[in-house]
Amino acid sequence: MGSALVTLGGAESVVIERSRVKTLLALGGCVLFVVGSVAIWRAESPVIGILGLVTFGVFGAYILHALFRSGPGLVVDDEGFTDQSSAGAVGRVLWADVTELGTWSHQGANVLVVGLRNPEDYVARLSAVSRRYARVNLSMMGTPVTIASTGLKTDYDSLFALMNERLERSRLRLDSNPPRT
Repeated sequence: MGSALVTLGGAESVVIERSRVKTLLALGGCVLFVVGSVAIWRAESPVIGILGLVTFGVFGAYILHALFRSGPGLVVDDEGFTDQSSAGAVGRVLWADVTELGTWSHQGANVLVVGLRNPEDYVARLSAVSRRYARVNLSMMGTPVTIASTGLKTDYDSLFALMNERLERSRLRLDSNPPRT
C-alpha cells in the first residue's frame, strides 16, 4: 500500500497519496471514450454519441480537476478521515458520524461506500458542483461519501482494511468512554 504512517499533533495518521499514474490512465480512458462517442455520433446514432460525449466529458473534467489538486488523497486518523481523493470528495468525516462501511462493485471495480448518520450535513457544506456529484452518490448509494482506490496509491483491499480497522478502533474507544450526560 502506498501510504505513510505519520504523527500529527500527537496522533498517528495514515496518509495515502494520490496516484498520478492511475489518474492519467483514467483520463486517457475518458479521452478514448469521448473520441469513440464522437465517431458513434457521426456514423450511427447521434443520441447515443451525444450521451457518451457528455457522460465521458463530465467524467474527464472531474478526473482532470482531481489531477491538479495538491496534497494527499486520503488521511485517516483516530478521529476520522479527510478525503480529497476525487473532485467529488467531501473532505473531513468523523468516525462518530459513520454508520457502516460497504462495497459497491461494478464491472470488476470496487468502491468504498461510507454510510453516514446525517448525510445531508456533509452535502450542504460542499461547493455547488461538488454538491451535485454528492447528490448523485446519495441517490445511487445512500451516501455522499464514496472512495475509489483508483485515484490513490493503494489497492481496494488495503483501503477497506485500513478504514474498517480505524472505524472499529473508534467504536471500541467510544464504548469504553461513553459520553457523559
